[in-house]
Amino acid sequence: MEGNVGVQEMIAWLRMLVARIERFTLSPVGKEYLTLEEASKLTSIPESTLREKIRQGKLPAFKPAKTLLIKWSDLRAFIEDHPVVATPLTKPHEVVALPGSSRTKKLRPVRRYPR
Repeated sequence: MEGNVGVQEMIAWLRMLVARIERFTLSPVGKEYLTLEEASKLTSIPESTLREKIRQGKLPAFKPAKTLLIKWSDLRAFIEDHPVVATPLTKPHEVVALPGSSRTKKLRPVRRYPR
């Protein structure tokens, strides 16, 4: 009887593992294809940016009817292909004036009104 309990526990554990894997392969919305609005809300990327990336061919999309659809796996791959690399702009001992900063243009005088 004890061997049977171990098998049942193993089956329950495997089911839990499969559920977790499905949660990562499906989108958080639970669909394989997302509308442009859903993809924008999910990733916080503006719809205009997603449209531009689709137009440039960097993000695959489908339009079976009037609705533009993006496959979750393609969206996830697009996001993972664009990592942010943290690089320092300047060395700690250097001070660089960036274009448009207050160091490169003259400061306007402050108007003071009499009290």
